[in-house]
Amino acid sequence: MKSIVVQNLLLNSKVFILMKIIYLYNKNAYAAFKAAYAHLKLRTYEDMTYIKNNYNEEGNFYYLGTDVELNEVYLLYSKKNNYILKNLLQGFSSLYDEEILIMDLDNKHGKER
Repeated sequence: MKSIVVQNLLLNSKVFILMKIIYLYNKNAYAAFKAAYAHLKLRTYEDMTYIKNNYNEEGNFYYLGTDVELNEVYLLYSKKNNYILKNLLQGFSSLYDEEILIMDLDNKHGKER
């Protein structure tokens, strides 16, 4: 993930804070993929084998696109407990002055900032 300083962008008289939105999963790739594509308002692949074959490498960020507010949307697969990974992501985001939103699809509470 490249380090870019968070920018305030004036667009149509609104100030947007650009952030990285990360859909994190370790059990259900299909649900993460569907949630991220729904966020982007795109049609998804219905073939589960495509998702299993292309979004299954642990630790890789899969860039899916930019939403209407210019936030970058990613998928991230983890085989283990996501607690440590979320702490690392939040630490790196603070270190590089990045705004992130982690959508943990295996967590009962859902999202974390």
